[in-house]
Amino acid sequence: MDDFPDPPQYLNTDGAEMWNNIGRQLVAARVLQVVDLFSLEQLCFQWQCFRRKAKAEIESTAAETTALKALFSEFGMTPASRAKVSAGQEKSKGNKFGNNGKRGA
Repeated sequence: MDDFPDPPQYLNTDGAEMWNNIGRQLVAARVLQVVDLFSLEQLCFQWQCFRRKAKAEIESTAAETTALKALFSEFGMTPASRAKVSAGQEKSKGNKFGNNGKRGA
């Protein structure tokens, strides 16, 4: 994805800022592909809803917080999930599971 698309028009400032900043970082890290734009859109929308409530000093529900955290995890945006995200990196030669259980010759 060479030219990252503009954010959807309905995203407010917070959502559009996340789209532009995080989206480009995920592309650079080779985590985000074209098919992931719908999920990124959902993440940015949920983020803008979270920020809107926070600015109004309204607490998000547990379900809203859990959904947002799950979306962050999908993109490797939490410390624990980042360790699990494969961004097209080579497998470690020292990983005994790197050959899918096949023994080396």
